[in-house]
Amino acid sequence: AVWNRQLQRVLGTAIGMLFAWWLLSLPLDAWRIALLVILLVFVIESLVVRHYGLAVIFITPLTILLAEAATLGAAPLAELIESRFIDTVLGCIVGLVGGICLHSARFRAVVGRPLRRLVPSRHLPRDA
Repeated sequence: AVWNRQLQRVLGTAIGMLFAWWLLSLPLDAWRIALLVILLVFVIESLVVRHYGLAVIFITPLTILLAEAATLGAAPLAELIESRFIDTVLGCIVGLVGGICLHSARFRAVVGRPLRRLVPSRHLPRDA
């Protein structure tokens, strides 16, 4: 499930970056950005319960619009898209490593005991 989710996220983001590039190349003013955000939210809410990877295609342009709406056009579009994609790939790698750590019994056995020693005794469960 972790691998599937990460693969969907990376592929959906890659396609979403292309879609965002196209959307951001359009002449956008404040009203068009607002209408675009409403449309994207509607599509995302309709898709996310059915297919996460497909929803990510629309989540990507929405997050870029929300994050960059105030400074849209200040930086070259190619740099913006490239930096967002690199951020997403790095986030997927961190998520994948976290998923492996959480779901690996061997890793938890090796690392769990030393980590528990770091927890103050007041935060440990009391024996009944």
